[in-house]
Amino acid sequence: NFFTLNQTGGYILVELPLGELPKGIDQLIYSLRLEGITPIIAHPERSVTAKNQLKEIENLIHLGALLQINAGSLLGRFGKNCKKIAECMLKQDLAHVMASDAHDPYSSSFVILSKAIKRAEKLVGKRKVEKLIGENPDKILKGVKLSVCEGNTEKNRDSLIRRVRV
Repeated sequence: NFFTLNQTGGYILVELPLGELPKGIDQLIYSLRLEGITPIIAHPERSVTAKNQLKEIENLIHLGALLQINAGSLLGRFGKNCKKIAECMLKQDLAHVMASDAHDPYSSSFVILSKAIKRAEKLVGKRKVEKLIGENPDKILKGVKLSVCEGNTEKNRDSLIRRVRV
């Protein structure tokens, strides 16, 4: 439980390499789930370089992972492709948390988060954004179980893949 968020034992943040999904990530998620730990994949939109990988990202959700998109991605700070993928993930309910990616309290990432919140509200509405930045993170920090597959249907996935031209 040492490495889990807030030492609750329920969640762990997993950071993937930028620009690629590593081989074996599905096995890692499966193994963590067997231990009762839910992995939260940090900024998966920055690990997708080809549209066929979007199926793999959704598969991670079906295996039990949560996805945390980066506020900077939604604002285009990591390129147009990353922005488009983040927007589509929001619209298709493939994101569970939106975060600043701040690594210290003096970072400008908090300003970026406030701008991203406004952008996200235009895309998916205030209620969904409240879940992404308030309700879901609160549950995670308290170790409360969060549903991972809400809104993820075959139709949504296929629509997401068609809309993102990578």
